[in-house]
Amino acid sequence: RIRPYIAKALVSRDRDNYIMRHVVGKPPACTHAKLEVAEYEVSSKWTAVHDDMEEANERELTIISKERPSLSGDIEVTGRVHHAGNTVMLMADSLRQLDRAEVDLSGVLNDLVQICPWQTEDPAVMEEYLQRRCADLAYNVTKIYGRHPLHVTHELLAHSPLWMTVEQIKTRGWLDVAVIGDTSTGKSETFRRLMEHHKLGTWMNCVQNISRAGLTMGAITSRDGVRLRPGVFPRNHRKMLVLDEFHHAVKEGIMSDLQGARDDGRVFGAKVYG
Repeated sequence: RIRPYIAKALVSRDRDNYIMRHVVGKPPACTHAKLEVAEYEVSSKWTAVHDDMEEANERELTIISKERPSLSGDIEVTGRVHHAGNTVMLMADSLRQLDRAEVDLSGVLNDLVQICPWQTEDPAVMEEYLQRRCADLAYNVTKIYGRHPLHVTHELLAHSPLWMTVEQIKTRGWLDVAVIGDTSTGKSETFRRLMEHHKLGTWMNCVQNISRAGLTMGAITSRDGVRLRPGVFPRNHRKMLVLDEFHHAVKEGIMSDLQGARDDGRVFGAKVYG
């Protein structure tokens, strides 16, 4: 019953006065009343724009939820929509991340152990398995032959763990690779087809308008002031990210800002307004 008033209070210019009148019910005879904040948490504000939209106008939907989602991934939100003037606000009852799930391998675990020598320390056994695996992908997925190192690089990158424990020390597990070679030799197409096959990762072409702020974060002006806009790296947190034709972005000196993302998974953004 109180939710419509909360939605309108959050977009009101005088929130405290609105809450006093419509939520608390302050009587006219009361000469003094004060709102005390019992608990406060900094939240994030998302901006959604359809991929097929040619216009650049932003559509904002404010979601009030006890659960705070990450900046990346798809979410499913259930709740009630409330109109507050020219804006719409969703009071969420539940929020679920759609890009995270536990995969039950118990039914096929024995088959996987027999196929993949995951505990071997023999380089010859590892190489023999990678030869079989990448030949299968080349003939049945990518249709690109003779590029064994490219297939191996993608498979090791895509299947590397985020973190792992080595000798009781938690250390980074994900790989960071750079594919360098002549043009039109199958580098981009091999990676693209494998990503589509595995249904994971995000592909960004640096020939497009990719800047330091676009990769890390920037600040934009909105109707409620200046706020941060997460870039490609924060939006793809915990995901595989491929930057194609990255040599076109070297002129802006982005690598120094991305070193934290490559080493410990943290992005340090420059103060860029635009």
